[in-house]
Amino acid sequence: SCCRACSSGLYRSELRPRRPGCSGTWSWISLRHQDGDMAAAQQQQQQPPAGLSLEQAKVVLTEVIKAFASPDNAMRMEEARDNACNDMGKMLQFILPVATQIQQDVIKSYGFSNDGEGVLKFARIIKTYEGQDPEIAAMSAKLKSMFLPPMTVPPHSAGISAS
Repeated sequence: SCCRACSSGLYRSELRPRRPGCSGTWSWISLRHQDGDMAAAQQQQQQPPAGLSLEQAKVVLTEVIKAFASPDNAMRMEEARDNACNDMGKMLQFILPVATQIQQDVIKSYGFSNDGEGVLKFARIIKTYEGQDPEIAAMSAKLKSMFLPPMTVPPHSAGISAS
């Protein structure tokens, strides 16, 4: 395989030129290689977190949140939000790549690969620690709110009673 993401069956993102007629010049696309092994990906996801202790995860998470607040990155995220116009497809196209890059810039100093796979591994570790530590859960929610739209409950489920 050409990379660990390919051998594990995970997706990886690449920046590619956009089609003529689209606004902007570049877009992110996800590629899945034909030779991916989904069983290996599932096994990798079930392994306990390696590489970061709970305390180290807090430190890295704090640094990632601070990186989003830096003036340059805040401006990049605002520009991406403006381009997305509250459209979910455009959010994936504009906001997610910027958010991924901001996280990559921080986590690569902690031994994560400087690509989408590194961000996914970091996210899996944080997700595992969320259930163990309320501070990490709160920090993770804060980080997600910086680049994911708020999840709303559909109106029809609000009137359903538990009886």
